[in-house]
Amino acid sequence: VLERPVDVGDEVTKGQLLSRLDQRDYKNEHDAAIATRNRMQANFERVKIAAESGAVSRQDLDDARAQLDVAQAQVNITGKAIQDSEIIAPRDGTISATYVESFMNVQAKEPIVRLLDTSAIEMVVQVPESLISLASRVSEVNVEFDAFPGQTVSAAIKEISNEASQTTRTFPVTL
Repeated sequence: VLERPVDVGDEVTKGQLLSRLDQRDYKNEHDAAIATRNRMQANFERVKIAAESGAVSRQDLDDARAQLDVAQAQVNITGKAIQDSEIIAPRDGTISATYVESFMNVQAKEPIVRLLDTSAIEMVVQVPESLISLASRVSEVNVEFDAFPGQTVSAAIKEISNEASQTTRTFPVTL
């Protein structure tokens, strides 16, 4: 079951919680692993004292150490499962889409939200065949958006396609 505290249009910052699975079962398993590890730690300490006095064999001490190591590994595994039950924003951005509702059941690798990096906008322009050979020589690109007439924004060429569209005979250039 999923909890999704963000919605379309929300601005998020790096490290912010985007979504989380119901953690009750994960936390219960982690608590049980900690209790087992603590019991194995106490057992190891008792066997260690007994081994020092010669009351138990070295094998018993090694077995107690191995049981403690296995219990600690289980604590680590369940702790990681709790961490993995949360989706944290890897960068600042804007939620552009949500694919599930809060408290829905989800499957592994199912998309939850779409986070856009708003620090840079990527766009594709179509350049005619007659001008594409000049694209690699362009040193400065300024873009103007219809929504903001008169305001220019600096851009840089990111990629020049080496294949023209079959229908328009233009080359896509990514800025």
